[in-house]
Amino acid sequence: MKQAAGIACLALAAAVTGCGASVTSGSAPTVHTTPRVRTHSAVPHGTRCSPAQLQLIRQGLVSEATEQLTWVIGVRNTAATGCSLDGYPGIALLDSHETRLPYNFRTGGDQMLTSAAPAPVWLPPRGTAYFGINKNACIARDIDLATVIRVIPPGARSALTLSAPSQRIMDYCGRGVVGSVVDITPVEPDIAAVFGHH
Repeated sequence: MKQAAGIACLALAAAVTGCGASVTSGSAPTVHTTPRVRTHSAVPHGTRCSPAQLQLIRQGLVSEATEQLTWVIGVRNTAATGCSLDGYPGIALLDSHETRLPYNFRTGGDQMLTSAAPAPVWLPPRGTAYFGINKNACIARDIDLATVIRVIPPGARSALTLSAPSQRIMDYCGRGVVGSVVDITPVEPDIAAVFGHH
């Protein structure tokens, strides 16, 4: 069963073009899940990644035959030392006026995204972790478009900002509509794990 997750949102910040990221202040969400163990990599003990050393990387969109839209986003460690991420990112989606759109965010996976619980991911210098978000397309009509995503890394209290891919923009369908529900994965070590393929 999907677990509803209330995602904390942040003060307005400048949108980022390209693959850069800016930092704003806010509150991190709390998500309780059952721990899991990765069998394909060992995670050293180390410092949790801070937003100041991370950069969001636009990985692009996956268009499914089911009228869903999945967006995979990379989180790169730009520091000279390694760090770790463990958990779900906090997400806010903003329109072109930097107004937060009231999507309903949830965790737990769906037919495209992994249902695995979070586990630590170690990021060496220049290393990249990944997460995905997914929503159904608006059936009747959309009332707004999300052009910017704001991401609070797991365990952090400030956010990174990234503009949505220019070729496709996530639509907002209105309150209480299936197309306004966004599923989120935990941070994963590779793109295959975002889709539950290990």
